[in-house]
Amino acid sequence: MTKHKGPAAVAVPQDPYRVVTGKYIIDGYSITDNSAVNLLQVHELRRLLVTLYVKCIVYYALASNKLQSWLANETVRSTLDPIVANPRYADVDHLFCSTNDEDFDMNEMGISRSSFTEWYSLWISHCIHKRTERNTDEELNSDYITCLCFLLSLLGRRALGAASYNRHSNAAESFLCGLHALFKGDFRITCQRDEWVFADMDLLRCVISPAVKMALKLHQFTVFGEFAANCFGESIRKRHELDHFAASDDFDDPESLYDLIAEHQTKLFISHEHDPAWRRAIIANTPSLLALRHMYDEGQDDYKIIMLNRMHLNMRVIKLNRECVRAFWAGQQQELIFLRNRNPERGSIQNARQVFRYLNEPLKSTGEPLVVWPSEEIRQISGRNSWYCQPMEGLMGRVMFTWHPNHPNRKLRSHIGDAIHLVAIPEMTCALVPVSEKGCSVLPPEKALELQSGENRKASYLFHSYASS
Repeated sequence: MTKHKGPAAVAVPQDPYRVVTGKYIIDGYSITDNSAVNLLQVHELRRLLVTLYVKCIVYYALASNKLQSWLANETVRSTLDPIVANPRYADVDHLFCSTNDEDFDMNEMGISRSSFTEWYSLWISHCIHKRTERNTDEELNSDYITCLCFLLSLLGRRALGAASYNRHSNAAESFLCGLHALFKGDFRITCQRDEWVFADMDLLRCVISPAVKMALKLHQFTVFGEFAANCFGESIRKRHELDHFAASDDFDDPESLYDLIAEHQTKLFISHEHDPAWRRAIIANTPSLLALRHMYDEGQDDYKIIMLNRMHLNMRVIKLNRECVRAFWAGQQQELIFLRNRNPERGSIQNARQVFRYLNEPLKSTGEPLVVWPSEEIRQISGRNSWYCQPMEGLMGRVMFTWHPNHPNRKLRSHIGDAIHLVAIPEMTCALVPVSEKGCSVLPPEKALELQSGENRKASYLFHSYASS
């Protein structure tokens, strides 16, 4: 056995981490996200989503146990009677358009009862048939059911247009704005013709709201199903274990679509991520979850479709050395100061002059550090502990050292155009907090003595509350 000499052993650097276990299997969620903007840029894809939205409204209306009570409600009945008596009834609204609505009637310039029946009668008949299989003794009036589905589809599509900040036929971004609002349950009934829904709010909670969520899921399956078929062939559509893919032809077949929606209801949880039920679903180990996330990145709104699938995950377990852990947590603690600022440059010194991080980090423009510590003692006192302090209004302290802009001595020079004060705060022992001169106000000696109950100090500073840059 060969023995290493002392100097050679000392020269081996300490690794920042080491692998403890190379293969560690855990039960968890695999997360995938797709840009909803890219999925809805094309008019045909937005039209497909609206079509699936209407079909899901029909499904949830006819699958509800309250269908008979809705049809018997006086307010609902009084709204349905004129439409049942008028086969040529049409709803003309500027929110409806041929670009997004398959059943748009060009002759009436709106959505008519006849055009709706022509497009969705097969699907409505299949849903009625499935309901009669469960309840053989139930008597259903197909005309009233069709008109109820017609009114609910108008209500759902009008709510989608009202929630958009622009006409949703113009751009994917405005369409997604309305879709995200409905996904969170923000339904705004702005048309008098839709006020009949207030007769029973379960029409919104149990029909329109789940229809929006299920339509988004079916739409995602359709888009990825076409992509998978074009890239990998039709055989991938037969692989049921790949839950991300579905054939668009399946949605033209009422039986396949009905079974698919029923299957998703048992295995899939769909909601927004701030819903308390989302956390409960994860704790309950729900097999699949789906959410629509609104993101604000570099001044632009973006929407992501988040999909979580529970599976066995192969992980590696690593062990970090102490210095890496300290550096990591120091950075995390400092980031807490800037969480309320949505600016992507919120962590830069230029946009956060009230608290300065990494004072000895070189500037990208000149390569010089912002400040040079005048002495080792001050550098040690104003270490990482000072980063944990966030100055607040009314906080007082004594200036221990100041860097001045354009000072001839490099050790006394500040490179940001403002003076930087190192302030000793009584609440923080063994720490000096760096503060810009714009973030504090000088108190005259007599005022400082008055506020400090007679304590003799040369100069004190009063910190103001800082707004996000």
